[in-house]
Amino acid sequence: MKPGRRFDHTCMALVCCFLGLSSITGGVAEAKSPPVIDAAPATVREAQIAACWGMLDRDPTAALRFARRWDRRTTDSADGIASHRCAAAALAKLGNPAAAAEILDEIAVAVRHRSHAAEQAVLRDAGRAWMMAGRPRRAYHAFRKAIDVGGPLTGTIYLDRAIARDVDADYAGALRDLREVVRRRGPTREVLLVRADIYRRLGWLKLARQDIATVLASRSFDAQALVERGRLRLASGNAAGALADWMTVRRMADGTTFGAQATRLIALLRHEYPTVINKGGK
Repeated sequence: MKPGRRFDHTCMALVCCFLGLSSITGGVAEAKSPPVIDAAPATVREAQIAACWGMLDRDPTAALRFARRWDRRTTDSADGIASHRCAAAALAKLGNPAAAAEILDEIAVAVRHRSHAAEQAVLRDAGRAWMMAGRPRRAYHAFRKAIDVGGPLTGTIYLDRAIARDVDADYAGALRDLREVVRRRGPTREVLLVRADIYRRLGWLKLARQDIATVLASRSFDAQALVERGRLRLASGNAAGALADWMTVRRMADGTTFGAQATRLIALLRHEYPTVINKGGK
C-alpha cells in the first residue's frame, strides 16, 4: 500500500455523521410523528412511542426490551410497526446496525400499501443503517428503491445514494447522483464535501480544492472541510499544510468524531512524515 493511501480511507463513523443518522437512532421530533404509524386509535400507541423513543439516548438496552415487550406481533399491525421501528433504532444505538437494517427492510415491505411517503422514509433509514454497518451495496439498493417509490425525501436520498456509491468506489455513479441533487437543491455544503472527496479520489485535485474553498469561504470553521483540505494538501505534497489543518481540527473539535479523525490522521502523519511532526506539532 502506498503511504498516501492510508490517509484516504473512508471512516464509516464519518459517513454516518454525514448522512444524519439520527433519523434512525432517535430524536424527539421523529418520535412524536414517525412516518409509519397509523393515526387511530392513537392515544395509547402515541404514549408507547414516546416512552420507547424517549429511552433511546439514556438507555438503548431498556428501549430494546420495551419495544420487544410492547408488541411481539409481526409488522402487519400498526403497533407492530411502531415497536419494530423503535427496536431497530435501539439496535443501531447498541452497535448492531445490520440487525437494525434487516428490521427496517421488513418494515418497508409492511408499509408498502399504506403510504409511499412512509415506505420511502423507512427505505431511507434502512439504507442509512446499512451504511452504518459498512455495507454500501445493500445501502445503494435501499436508496434506489426509495428513489423509485418517490416522495418528499427524494432529493436528500440522491445525496445518500451518492455517498454510498462514493464509499463503494462507483465514482461516476456518485457524480451523476450529485448532479441530480444540485439540480433539485443547488450546490449545498453537503454536495460540495462529497464531491470534493470524489474528485480527490479521482486525482482531480484542482476541482476538489475549489469545492472545499467554497465551503470554507462561507463558514468561520468547518471541521469536516478542514479534514478534507488536509488530505488534499497531503495529496499535493504539502504535509506541513495537512498537519496544520488537522491540528486545528483536533484543537477546535476535540471530543467530536472529526476531532478523533484528525487525531488518527496526525498519528499516521507522524509515522510517515516524522520530520514534519517534529517541526509542526506533537
